[in-house]
Amino acid sequence: AIYYRVAAAGEPATYSWSFSARTASAGGVVLAYQGVDTVSPVDASSGQPGTAFDSITAPALSTTVQDAVLIGFFGMANNPSITEPDGMTEQAEVVQNAGKDKLALEAADAVLPATGSSGSRTATASRTGDNIGQLIALRPEGP
Repeated sequence: AIYYRVAAAGEPATYSWSFSARTASAGGVVLAYQGVDTVSPVDASSGQPGTAFDSITAPALSTTVQDAVLIGFFGMANNPSITEPDGMTEQAEVVQNAGKDKLALEAADAVLPATGSSGSRTATASRTGDNIGQLIALRPEGP
């Protein structure tokens, strides 16, 4: 799942998440971006699951504004290392290798100067496994 929050003055120093006892394993990435429209920050999003591949593909989305920030999130079971898609800059990589359920997460971004299709983005993993690729485009602040 992807969640977003527009930060304001007086934000707490920490946040916490909880899961049901049935949750076997979880991981997360928190990213912060400045210069994003605070009223309607998400311009577009997409996502799809994959099974037993060493590539993780997030399907294209279509932006309606120039200079949107495209963020890709790529996750996989089996504790691989994940390399960000070409043309994107890695912002975070998390590998959870404790316990029986192992996973890895990758977050990367790029600026889309023009409106329209972002094109699909594919991250590469060091092994095969069930996976998910998601894209979200953030709308920049207006003038």
